[in-house]
Amino acid sequence: MIRGLPLIISVWLLLAAGCATVEQDDYALYHHDVNASSGLQGPVSVRFVNPLGIEFRGVSSSDDSVGSANVLYSGAAGAGGVAAQIAAHAVMVQDAQDRKLENERERANRALEPVSEEVEALQSLDPGALTMPGHFIVQSELKESDPLELYLETHPIFFVTENLENLSLKNVVVLRQPGRATEQPVYQNVVEIVSDAPITDYTEAHPGETGLEDAVKTLYQKSVLLALDDIRGQLQTNSRQPETFRHQVNGVLRLERGVTVQESCSDLVLRNLRGWIISLPQTEKPDSCVESFAQEVGSRGDR
Repeated sequence: MIRGLPLIISVWLLLAAGCATVEQDDYALYHHDVNASSGLQGPVSVRFVNPLGIEFRGVSSSDDSVGSANVLYSGAAGAGGVAAQIAAHAVMVQDAQDRKLENERERANRALEPVSEEVEALQSLDPGALTMPGHFIVQSELKESDPLELYLETHPIFFVTENLENLSLKNVVVLRQPGRATEQPVYQNVVEIVSDAPITDYTEAHPGETGLEDAVKTLYQKSVLLALDDIRGQLQTNSRQPETFRHQVNGVLRLERGVTVQESCSDLVLRNLRGWIISLPQTEKPDSCVESFAQEVGSRGDR
C-alpha cells in the first residue's frame, strides 16, 4: 500500500466537501450539434422544467471574493500535515464565499417585495399559457411520443432589479432527442432577454397579475423563438470580430463581449464569448429605422 495514502484520501475528501458551492442554475455550457435542426418540424414540443413554476429573483452580484489573511502552515506534522492544513483552510474560504453569495441573494430578493402579490399569483400559472400557436406548445410534462421526436426543455428564471427599473429573463434551453445513443443533448444554451421597461409599466397598466403575466409571456416566448432560430442556424456570426456592448443593469454598467447576430429597431441580439444568446434594448437605432421614422413623420405632415 502506498505510504500516506489514507491521509491523501482524507485530504481529497475534505477538499471535495468544500466544493459544494451555491447552486448556479442560470448557467449552461453552449453545445450545438451540426444537424440539430433536422427533424425539428411543425410546432415544437416544449417542456417547462422549473419546479418552482414562474420563478422571480432579485439581481444579485456574483462576486464571491472574500478577504483572507496570510496563513502560516506548521510543518511539524510533515508534508501530510501541511496538506491537511491547506485543505482545511480551503474549506473555510469556500464556506465564507457561499455565505456571501447566499446573503447577497437574500438582499437582492427584497426587490420583489413591492410586487410580491403579482409574483405569488404567477407561480401557479399553467405553463400552457406560454404556448405560441404555430411555433411551440408548452407543457409541464410531455406525453409519450416517437423516440426520435425532438423536444425542448426550458428552465426560465426572471430577474427584477432593485429599483424595479429592469425586468430580464435567463432561460436555459436544451434540445433533447429520446432514444439518442448518448445522453448529451442535441443543443444546449442560455438565452437572456433584457427589457428596459420598468416593471411598474406592466403592473400599473394592468392591475393585478395580468400585467406582469403579459411581460412574462412576452419575454419567455421571445427567448424560445431565439433559441429555435439558433438551432436552425439563423443566428450566424459570419466571422465578425467581437466587440464590446454596454448597458445598464440595476444602475451598474455591464460590459459584454460578443458579436451581433440579429438586429431590429427595438432590439439588438448578440452571441457572447460563451456562445449565449443575449437580446438587449436597442440604444442606437439602425439607419433604416431612422429613415423609416422620418418618412412616416413626413407622410403625416402631408395629410
